[in-house]
Amino acid sequence: MPHAAAHAITLALRDKSDIVRAEAAAAVRGNRVDASEAISDQQADEDFDIDEPQTTGQSQNLEAFVAGNTAKDTRIYSKAEIIAAIAPDKNHEYPSELKYLVSVVHPGSLNTNAKFLASVHTEQDGVNRLAVWEKLSRDKYERLLV
Repeated sequence: MPHAAAHAITLALRDKSDIVRAEAAAAVRGNRVDASEAISDQQADEDFDIDEPQTTGQSQNLEAFVAGNTAKDTRIYSKAEIIAAIAPDKNHEYPSELKYLVSVVHPGSLNTNAKFLASVHTEQDGVNRLAVWEKLSRDKYERLLV
């Protein structure tokens, strides 16, 4: 095996991505390597589990939220954390950037008095993630819904 190929496979075996490591191991065993099926399977699994804790960070859906029966995210966030880009997951997928940040205020109030924020982060493939935040105090927010 050429040195460059051996080096690439060695790096791939240490990669954070489960898919990359599995395909590198298959290459070492001499199997045909085609990650497209594994990636498609993983994406389908994640699409079906959109309300699962590993996807949203908490188990909830809109109906449960409206009924007041959601798991509470007890972490406190700063506004800088809310507007920051979301890094890719462990498989180097789904990074997203803030697309919209909306202050929710009483009619006639100033945006600086917003009790709630709504943020929308967008992934490269156009998938949007909406989050609703409640302001607890100066620069301290609690996530109510993802």
